[in-house]
Amino acid sequence: MLNISVTTRGGTSSTGSGNQFQFVDASAPVVSGISPAFGPMAGGTTVTLTGAGFTGTTQVLFDGVAATGVTVVSDTQITATAPAHVAADVDVSVVTPAGISNAGSATFSYSAIAPTISSLGTTSGPTSGGTLVTINGANLTGAVGIYFGSTPGQLFLCRLR
Repeated sequence: MLNISVTTRGGTSSTGSGNQFQFVDASAPVVSGISPAFGPMAGGTTVTLTGAGFTGTTQVLFDGVAATGVTVVSDTQITATAPAHVAADVDVSVVTPAGISNAGSATFSYSAIAPTISSLGTTSGPTSGGTLVTINGANLTGAVGIYFGSTPGQLFLCRLR
């Protein structure tokens, strides 16, 4: 913050908390990616936004609704928790003092039906990976990610039924 003062023939104004100014980067934030890009209508999905210009972020908006748990990890990464929303594809925007990211640069898809797992065909395998795992359940069509804990699995090594 910089103190602003005015000088006239009568003297110079005093400085204080009411006359401080802050320069900010004039370019609005840019969102280049979101992961995951989907979640349930109930909200609660923690997403990671990547891009640039995130320093000073004041809000992350999902279709105009504020996310919770917003954490600015760096100038190029933010995490946020998606709010509840009806089933739809919505724009995700980042708000900073320099502006709002462009609409349409990040989209989050709310789904009406979450997948469920009823059983696994194989319940163990070596830590080196490579085990074909058959996953039985409902609403598995269109799966774009499978996780073993927090480690992503390879879809071609998993058979969904």
